Amino acid sequence: MICRIKGFELEILIEEGRLPVLIVLDRPIFRSIVNSFYDNINGNSNNDVLIEDNNKKIINYSKELICIDEFFNIDFKSREIITSLFKEIEKSINVDVEAKNKIESEVKKLGKLLYQYTDEIDFEISFNQEISILNILKLYNFQIDVFELDGALDKLLTLINIYADFKISNVMVFVNLKSYFNINEIKEIYKSLIYKKVKYLCIETQFYDKIDGEEIYIIDEDLYEINYLK
Repeated sequence: MICRIKGFELEILIEEGRLPVLIVLDRPIFRSIVNSFYDNINGNSNNDVLIEDNNKKIINYSKELICIDEFFNIDFKSREIITSLFKEIEKSINVDVEAKNKIESEVKKLGKLLYQYTDEIDFEISFNQEISILNILKLYNFQIDVFELDGALDKLLTLINIYADFKISNVMVFVNLKSYFNINEIKEIYKSLIYKKVKYLCIETQFYDKIDGEEIYIIDEDLYEINYLK
């Protein structure tokens, strides 16, 4: 994948195993870049930033990209995560035919039990006797348990694992990651991204010490472009 920014010639490579870091020292340009990501994720076309796949087609941002700028308040109950969790559980149940039949049988029994309590109502009552596995999961409110995660680093590493394992998106964009974590923590995050084969882009508003493996792209205050790819 290649990320291009309107008005600049930079071509930022976003691929598995790469660690691209875009440093934008001009605050208005920085804001326009981040806003462009969020606009496109929310379905509002914004061409300030474009990401092309290997076939030179613009990616579907709402389905293929997540942008994170708040690392202490990660939402593990987002629609994308919960929907993906339900699909994974449903897939496992569908493989086990015996378990699926047992679950459906017990649900029907429960429905009939509840129906007994409609006798005192002076109207004809009907109910859905074919409840899907997905609706049962929603009823029991299955979700990722993050209660014991210790701090922002553990939460972010867990989020990376979730998005990679559930294949929720193709690209993760982190905004000002280095203002939240120290070098050793960043290295651990990078290790997880590479191990999980996650395509990634970091956007920063200031310089930090370069970490081995990073590919640095810079837009300075005078809007000059600089590449440090090694």
